[in-house]
Amino acid sequence: MPEFKRVIEACQPYVRSDKRGFSDAFAFSNALKTLGLPLGGAPDRVDLDLRTVASQLIGACQSTVQQRTHFCPLDLAGELPRLEFGTATVRSFSREELAMAFEVDRVAAHHPSGKLDLESLCQLQWLVVREEILVRDSPSGRASPFFEEPFNPDWGAVHPHENGWPEAVADAVFFLLLAPWERWTAMPRTNIFGFQIPWIYTVDSDPFKLPAEPPSADNLTFSPEFWTDRWGGEHEVEAPARVGFYEAVFEELPLMNQSAWASVQLAQTSPLFDTPVQHFLVRAFQANGVDEFLAHITAIEAAVGHVDDHRPRKDRANPRARMKSTERVAVRLAALVGDGDAAAQFRQIFDLRSAFIHGRADLNPISTKERLTARSLARRAARGLVDLAVGQPLTREVALEQLLEDGIQLTARPTSA
Repeated sequence: MPEFKRVIEACQPYVRSDKRGFSDAFAFSNALKTLGLPLGGAPDRVDLDLRTVASQLIGACQSTVQQRTHFCPLDLAGELPRLEFGTATVRSFSREELAMAFEVDRVAAHHPSGKLDLESLCQLQWLVVREEILVRDSPSGRASPFFEEPFNPDWGAVHPHENGWPEAVADAVFFLLLAPWERWTAMPRTNIFGFQIPWIYTVDSDPFKLPAEPPSADNLTFSPEFWTDRWGGEHEVEAPARVGFYEAVFEELPLMNQSAWASVQLAQTSPLFDTPVQHFLVRAFQANGVDEFLAHITAIEAAVGHVDDHRPRKDRANPRARMKSTERVAVRLAALVGDGDAAAQFRQIFDLRSAFIHGRADLNPISTKERLTARSLARRAARGLVDLAVGQPLTREVALEQLLEDGIQLTARPTSA
């Protein structure tokens, strides 16, 4: 329509980028729908002030920062205390609060056939992560970033440490995974963490972007519950399935606060976190079955392993030079977590890992206890690395050498009967 083209032209002096794209129409169509343009025969909105719409449209063209909010349902989670750290919150929502947070009117304007089951979703607890995004592109590039990206001949290239989640969410989940969920969960055979995140729903404040389709409750875990009314009638409803937590979660989880978050953020700037410890700890949480088990073991190796462990040593007369790579990781781990038994526990689960990797014929199922051991050791290793990085700003090589010496001494001590 000529009127629509004139709106786009009128906004061009306010656009921060000189770049024009063929998808300007998509960008401004998205923006006008978000700002209340009646569609599909809907009646004109009497409360819509066109001066306000124009001001919002110009503001979007000139904006340098937009907000993204990631909503992560804590499927299976029992009751948790409210928690705040960084820009993240663990909380619950009423139906009205969730409708406002999800911007249901905006979603309905763009996805009129989509269905949002707020009644089910508001029964869950959520990890909510907010982040600020710098705006560099034109409206066209913001609406259709794929078409604005420089040509890459290798579209299939893999970035090794991406896990499919927004970085801000991965950071928040890593922080939460430093807590001893394996000790808090009341039903570890069902889930050793006590919760899972099947999907992430992201709300972007940029009106030029097409909002995501409404999330579905179908991928979450619900189970039938029965109740009896005052007249004796029985009723069946679908309610979230909950693994449940021990009372310790209410005493200890609040310690994962802003101060603890600041310590983790500081530690991650240390050379001790040059290896992908966070990636594999989060990957273990995302994975299922044996992949979860293997990722936990890999997280331990990333924490206290070194590439030189796999190289032959010239000084064969030195007993330390004859130590195998697995033994070096085991004793360093023991020193890092301050527990001589951790070395033996790591050797046991590493043997299971080797049996799986190398296809041993007598391979038995990995038990819940062994999964919990792998999770606990990986979590304690990451937690110990944070404490070490904050307390002693050492190079990674010096820190690992010191852990090796301390670990040899610790594991050489006789254990109590």
